[in-house]
Amino acid sequence: WTAPKDNSVFSFYVAAAKSADDIESFGESEVNKVITIDMNAKKAVVTTIPSQYLVNIKTDGTGGREPIAYLMLGDYNYIPQALKDITGTDVNYFVACHVKDPENIDFTKLAFGEHVKYCSNMPYDVLASLIRTEGFDSDGWEIEWKTLDGTSSTITTEVFGISGTKVIVPDNEG
Repeated sequence: WTAPKDNSVFSFYVAAAKSADDIESFGESEVNKVITIDMNAKKAVVTTIPSQYLVNIKTDGTGGREPIAYLMLGDYNYIPQALKDITGTDVNYFVACHVKDPENIDFTKLAFGEHVKYCSNMPYDVLASLIRTEGFDSDGWEIEWKTLDGTSSTITTEVFGISGTKVIVPDNEG
């Protein structure tokens, strides 16, 4: 992870998983986004990556390609390069959330952290500057939405010893 030269332009990876039981361990991420913020130009680019999109990651020490859903299970040091390989963006920070039983969250449980755990390497001042924008749409922000959809084809392969797993073929392999 490399901090940007200044915090006016930076990118971060958002991974979110849900679980019906164990809130303490982070599992496969169902939400995967790379968000690039340009505070001076008031522009945000949000790139959504489907959880079955194949990326080069090292989850078990041997390397190889796995669905991006498993990215947070590997060595955190490999995440920026894996994301740059598919988005072309230098990713500076990450924010990972794990939500327990999202269908049954109530305000009290949420307020006391019973249902949500998160971790991040984003400095507090960067996070605070994001929060202070108070809604990108209302202040003249331009938001561009992208989705990596690969070659629009899937293949069936083995993932972590489980055969028959459908994955999305990356664009550069079509």
